[in-house]
Amino acid sequence: MKYFPKTTSVRDRMECLSVIPKSTIVPTDITYEIANGTAQQLCSPETPNLHLISGTEYESDYYVSDWKHMIAYIRTSYEPGMYYEHRVEIYNQLQTGTFPISVYYKNTLLRTCQVSVITTNKNAVKDRQWIDTIERNAWTDDMSVMEKLKAIEQYVYDNYTYTTDGVKCNAGARALLYAARDLGLTARYRFVGPQYDYEKGYGDVYYHFGSAYCFGHVCTIITIDGKEYIMETQGHEG
Repeated sequence: MKYFPKTTSVRDRMECLSVIPKSTIVPTDITYEIANGTAQQLCSPETPNLHLISGTEYESDYYVSDWKHMIAYIRTSYEPGMYYEHRVEIYNQLQTGTFPISVYYKNTLLRTCQVSVITTNKNAVKDRQWIDTIERNAWTDDMSVMEKLKAIEQYVYDNYTYTTDGVKCNAGARALLYAARDLGLTARYRFVGPQYDYEKGYGDVYYHFGSAYCFGHVCTIITIDGKEYIMETQGHEG
C-alpha cells in the first residue's frame, strides 16, 4: 500500500492513485469511498462493462460536489493486464478544494489519501460557460424536458458551423450531455464508429473530465423515466 499516498495534489493534469500491482486479488474485494461517501456516483461497479474495447472492468464514475460546481471527477476501475490493475484517476474540474479517498479490502480500511485540487480545469470551465450560454438562448420555462433537449440539438445546428466553428459531433454530444445532466438526467456518450451503429456502438462512457473525442462518430444516450434516447447534433455545413 506504499504506492497509495497519504496526500496528493491535482494541478493541471490527471492524478492517478495506484493501489495494487498485478495480483490474485478478486477485483470486487477492493472498494473505494470518495469524499466520505458524499460524492455523486454516475456509474457503479455493478454496471456492465461499457468500455467494449479498452478492457476496463468494475468501473465507477463519481463527481465531487454538485454537477455545476465540481471539484473533481473521479474514475475508479480494474483493468486486467495493466501493471497497476486497481486504479483511481482524479481530474480537476470547476472549483478547488480538498477531500479524502479511502481504499478498502473486504470492507477493511487500508489507507486514506487526502486529495487537494489546487487548480481548475480550463477546458471544463470553458465548456461549462459554453453550454450555459446555449441553454439561456435555447430554453424557455414552459418547455418540457424533451423539448429542452431537442432545443439544444436545434440551437447547436442553427448557430454553429461544422467547418468554420469546428462544432462537430463530439462538441454536440458534449452539449447534450451537459444539458441532460443539468436537467437531472443520467446521460453517457456512445462511440459508434464509421458504420453509425447507434443501437450498439463499440463503447459507452459516462465521463465528464474531458471532451467526447474518438476516432469516429459519437452520440449521447439520455435516460428519461427508464427509457433510453439516442440524441446527436453538430454544427451545420458552412
